[in-house]
Amino acid sequence: MIDQFLHFRSGTNHSAEIRGTFRAGFNVGVSAPELYAPALEELERHGEDCKGKRLCFVDTGAFGQVDRELRIVKPTTEAQWKEIHRRQIAVANAWGRGSFHVAPDMPGHQDATLELLQRYGEQMFLLTQLGANVIVPLVPGPMPMDDFAAAAVEALGFNALELVWGIPCRKNATDPKALAVFAAQLRDAGHPLPRFHLLGIAPAPWNEPDAAAGKYLPGAWPGEAFMRYFLAIRYQMSYAHVGCDSVRIVALKGTKSGRGGGPRALTRAEQECIAEGMTTADQIKEESIRRVYAAEQLRRTRFIIGGERAVKALVKSQKAKRNDKQATLFEE
Repeated sequence: MIDQFLHFRSGTNHSAEIRGTFRAGFNVGVSAPELYAPALEELERHGEDCKGKRLCFVDTGAFGQVDRELRIVKPTTEAQWKEIHRRQIAVANAWGRGSFHVAPDMPGHQDATLELLQRYGEQMFLLTQLGANVIVPLVPGPMPMDDFAAAAVEALGFNALELVWGIPCRKNATDPKALAVFAAQLRDAGHPLPRFHLLGIAPAPWNEPDAAAGKYLPGAWPGEAFMRYFLAIRYQMSYAHVGCDSVRIVALKGTKSGRGGGPRALTRAEQECIAEGMTTADQIKEESIRRVYAAEQLRRTRFIIGGERAVKALVKSQKAKRNDKQATLFEE
C-alpha cells in the first residue's frame, strides 16, 4: 500500500540537478517559470531516454502570485502564462503520458482559478491530446470540493475522467475531512479511475536514521500530515491513484543547520565532491544530488519493508471510526 504512489522531486530546475535526480532513480519535478533553455533541453533529452522508466512533473509557480496571507500581489501576466504553456507543450511533446502538468490556478481564490481554467482550457486540452496528464488544483474556498470540481470541469470544457485532481497541501490548505468526503462521493458515483495529486507534500522516509538506536527518529516517516491526506483518499478508495510532490533540494542545503550543527546532506556531499577533485559546478551539483538521493532511496526501501505495520499503527492511533458511512479518521 505505501509504495503505490508517485513522488516527484520538485524544484529541480537546473540541468545538472535534473541529471543527478534521474541518475538516482527518482522522478523529476520542475517549475515552468524557472525552466530556462538549458534545463528544458535537458528535460526533453531525458524524455526520450526515460519513457516508461521515469516521470516528469511541471508546476506553474502559482504560489508566487500571492503572499503568505494568500492575498494576490503579483498575478501571472498573459505573456508569462503563454511562456509557461510553451514550456509545458515542449515537455509534453517529449514525455507524453510520462508528464504531469498543473493547470493554471490562483491559490486561495476559487473564482479567479475558474476564470484562469476557462481562459486556458484549450491549452490544457492540447496537453491531453499529446498524451500528458493535467492536474487541476481543487482550490479551497467557500465552494465545497465537489461543487468546485464540477465548476472546474465546466470551465475547462473537457471530460473529467481525463483529469488528475490536485489537492493543495502546503500549510494544511485542504481539510482532510473534506477530502475524505470528496473521495467518497467519487466512489459512490462509480468513478472508474480516480487520480489525485497531493500538491506540496510528500512522505519522508529519507530522514537520517538514529544510528545509535538503529531505527528512525520518531515521526521520521511518513509524516502525520502526509498520511492524513493519503488515508483520506485511500480509506475511501483503495484503488485510487495518488501522486505527490515536494521541494527537497532546499531542505538538504545548509552549512551549519544539519544534525549536530554540521552541514546538511547535500552541502556535505558537495564538499566531498570538491575534496575528491571535481572542479566544474555542474559536475559537483549532479554528483552530489545523485549521492544524496541514492542514499535516501536506500533508507526508503528499508522502511517500506515494515510500512504496512506503520500504517496500521497510525490508523489505530487516529481511532478510525465510521459515521453515516463516511470516514472520520481525522480529529481536530
